[in-house]
Amino acid sequence: MDSTTSNKRIAKNTVMLYVRMLLLMLVTLYTSRVVLMELGVEDFGLYSIVGSVVIFLGFINNSMTGATQRFLSYYQGKGDKDELNVVFNSVFASQAIISLIIFVAGETLGLFYISNYLNIDPSKTGAAHIVYQFSLLSFVYKTLTVPYTSAIISNEKMDVFTIISIAEVLLQLAVVLSLKFIPSNKLIAYSALLFVTVIITQSLYQVYCKRHFEECDIKRNWEKKHIKDIFSFSGWNLLGSLAQVTVSQGTNIILNAFFGVVVNAAKGIAGQVSGATTALSGNFQKALNPQIIKRYSSGQFESMHNLVIKGTKLGYYLLLIVFVPIFFNMEQVLTIWLTTVPEYSVGFCKLIIIYTLISALSNSLMTSALATGKIRRYEIIISLINFCNIPLSLIALYIYPNPLVTMVVMIVVGIAVFIGRLVLTSSLIRLSKIKFLSRAIVPIAMTTAIAMALCYFANTECAADEYTKLLLNILVLFAITAICISLTGLSKDEKSFALNIIKKKLK
Repeated sequence: MDSTTSNKRIAKNTVMLYVRMLLLMLVTLYTSRVVLMELGVEDFGLYSIVGSVVIFLGFINNSMTGATQRFLSYYQGKGDKDELNVVFNSVFASQAIISLIIFVAGETLGLFYISNYLNIDPSKTGAAHIVYQFSLLSFVYKTLTVPYTSAIISNEKMDVFTIISIAEVLLQLAVVLSLKFIPSNKLIAYSALLFVTVIITQSLYQVYCKRHFEECDIKRNWEKKHIKDIFSFSGWNLLGSLAQVTVSQGTNIILNAFFGVVVNAAKGIAGQVSGATTALSGNFQKALNPQIIKRYSSGQFESMHNLVIKGTKLGYYLLLIVFVPIFFNMEQVLTIWLTTVPEYSVGFCKLIIIYTLISALSNSLMTSALATGKIRRYEIIISLINFCNIPLSLIALYIYPNPLVTMVVMIVVGIAVFIGRLVLTSSLIRLSKIKFLSRAIVPIAMTTAIAMALCYFANTECAADEYTKLLLNILVLFAITAICISLTGLSKDEKSFALNIIKKKLK
């Protein structure tokens, strides 16, 4: 496949994923408001911390998901359909093993933590156990169906991914709206209905793949060699997944131990803001990742390097253009969105925006490292840096007992992680560090500094109601950021690539 065809496919898939993202973002922001109102701050915080325990246990699955997508995309690039079917069934067998491990760990280690260490009102213990079981079962079923979602992504069928995702988000919306008609035990009902949603949507992925992709035909033709390679790859990727989940969910557990579920609610709000907006960059990256891996597997290294640089810049700018207006109007946005804003929410949201922007610089580099399959040294070093979050957060909290210091620690460690990823990945894929810094990081840093400085002085004061004033401010800051990106952030080729995506979307 030539570069022009690949770029067109990336553009088409990005457009499809943006349709998904827009609906997902709107529904997520709306449902977060309704869930907070219906459940209350304490139950919302309880749901967040119980979910954190399940996700923490699922770090094994995170590593396997990366391995699954890497192996399927890699063999897609090789073009051998028979071998691809063997790889798919080997992946499926591997995921079945992981699902069993997660379930056993959840019913032992996870349940032990919920029963003995969760800092909640004793009257909520029963509800916490039930919510935990539904959350664990949802996660296990998602783990088992990872090969199917990975097959859709590796085949670059983002239109299908979009349609099923829209179905999922509409079901989630229906669940949230139904809470108004449930007189009691709303937290339990909410978790049960979300479990049903997971079963329905994940089954849709399975049905589509079995009908449309030859490689998804389940057979007993898995090979020990492939399973061994997958687990070997995942074994080192496991460190990276454990470190990443420690950063996010481990911090939630620490905050619960120090401050209780109310602070978990504030952190949960920040997570909702970050999750809804990072879909912008994530959807673009999802369309880009298979092409990065396929170009590596076919030996197109120069084309791969250019795609990594382009992906880093455009993925970052997609976040920046949304984050800057929100950052400078955070308090007003949260007040209008939630009505009742948990304490520390504004600070958490601002700091998580900074952390998310720093993390976005590494997305294409991470995919490139995984594409090589030579990740032992990479994962060990990056994981050790990431693990520093927990001891540094504990030390910081003992010195200055403010929950926001955990986010400051995450930002500092995040910068160190990016530097480590750049140094290690550049040697793995033979990418010049000077080339990456000069063509990606320097324009990004310059554009961010100019946009933030101009937007700081551009917040308008006008004789209008609260909603009109907020809308005007956001539009002005959005326009300023967009102009800065266009003038200082993108090369001529990158502008053409971005305009091509916009034109296709308008058509």
